[in-house]
Amino acid sequence: MLLGLILGCSQPGDEPASLPGSAARPRTASAPSTAARPEVPTPAQAKVAAPTEAAAEEKAARPTATPGSTPPPTTPRALPPETAALLRGLTARPEETPPIAPPILTFELRKDRVWISDGERAAPMDIHAESVGETTRRRLDDGGVEVTLRYTDEVRCDGPELSRTYGADALRARIEGTAAYRRHRAGAFDEAARGFALAATLDPAPDKRWSNLACALSRAGELDRALLALRPLLERNPVAAYAKVASDPDLRPLRERPEITRLRATKPGSATLAIRENTLQGFVFAGAAALETVARLERSDSGGTCQFRAELSFYSSEGGEEQLRLPLIHLHETEEMCGLDAEGAPPSIRPDQLAAVQGRLVHANRLLRDLGFESSPNLDRLVLSGAEVVTLPTSALEVTIGDDTVSVRRDGTPIASAPRGRYTWLGAAGYDPLTEVVFVEWGNDLPEGCASDLAPAGTLVIPLREG
Repeated sequence: MLLGLILGCSQPGDEPASLPGSAARPRTASAPSTAARPEVPTPAQAKVAAPTEAAAEEKAARPTATPGSTPPPTTPRALPPETAALLRGLTARPEETPPIAPPILTFELRKDRVWISDGERAAPMDIHAESVGETTRRRLDDGGVEVTLRYTDEVRCDGPELSRTYGADALRARIEGTAAYRRHRAGAFDEAARGFALAATLDPAPDKRWSNLACALSRAGELDRALLALRPLLERNPVAAYAKVASDPDLRPLRERPEITRLRATKPGSATLAIRENTLQGFVFAGAAALETVARLERSDSGGTCQFRAELSFYSSEGGEEQLRLPLIHLHETEEMCGLDAEGAPPSIRPDQLAAVQGRLVHANRLLRDLGFESSPNLDRLVLSGAEVVTLPTSALEVTIGDDTVSVRRDGTPIASAPRGRYTWLGAAGYDPLTEVVFVEWGNDLPEGCASDLAPAGTLVIPLREG
């Protein structure tokens, strides 16, 4: 959520679903969750076998397969040598200190949320549940341990009996990261940096591992080391890295460093978003060719009211993967009634929420401008009407919507394809000549009043690779 980007370092468990490396946050069709984060445990426990000190690979939470949900993140590449040395220096133990034995991890139910505990410390898992059940472990070929939690959740659209699978090191990283976050909030930045470094060593995949470590080092006045901590994120997802530095007060001292300013476009971008008459207006699709990134304004509507949500999503124009998702308008910030029930008014933002929405637009527009996003005047877009094969009117590209694959042809010759995904409906297809990608807009009709990992809307981006 954008709140985490603006206010400071993210608490482990609060990673936005939009950022790569994070588990998908359950989405409710009728209203966002307002459950308070509990502090007092009510133990209903399921023990997990002790993990090993295996090499940390990406083993983040993977929900039971659900169509249209954000795919699991990929294993991170090797760390830059300087960043790896930074982690070793921050987590090194004195010679006389023996290694710490891996703890016995325990899933605990605190009120209606699942937490992971090592017996002394705990971290929120951001899982709503009525009960936790059997927990099983499996040793992987690389020596790591994979843990599957089974639990019940009566508010889930896909049934009350569910399971999630985690790497044991990823669970330990959550605990270390949460403890470090508390030290950070208390102003103990050196101690927080050591904790965040240990979390990054255990599980380097989530973006928050590196941004949180950079936050602590920046607040400690170690700006060069803060930039070393950010390097993995700068290399694999520069848009997310720039957005974090541009919005986070903890990282303010880094904003004019060459490692950050080099990402800015020579020519400021012209793609902008604005609110006019309590409605959000702007571009459909924009691109930043130098960063090989495209941006799309995505909106999803409530099935039972006039409420809606809007997000600004960024995708790689090289590989098609999602890079960043910035919430712009939340469901509860929009008018519930419209049309005949509100004298013909269109869906709109509540007047008392305009200031909050405007604040997010300021950040989003700064990001679009700094990184050079342009909206193509020759965007070739066609609203789909149920046809499985469509020809885009200007580019004459033929897009075939198959059961499993979306393929693109030019003059009858296949030039690109991508897995379709399991979505309820497809809204439009298009081609952006600035970034040379075909895109398909999709959505899911989510039942009212229940929670789901399904995203309400999104975009399939297909890079065209000819020659």
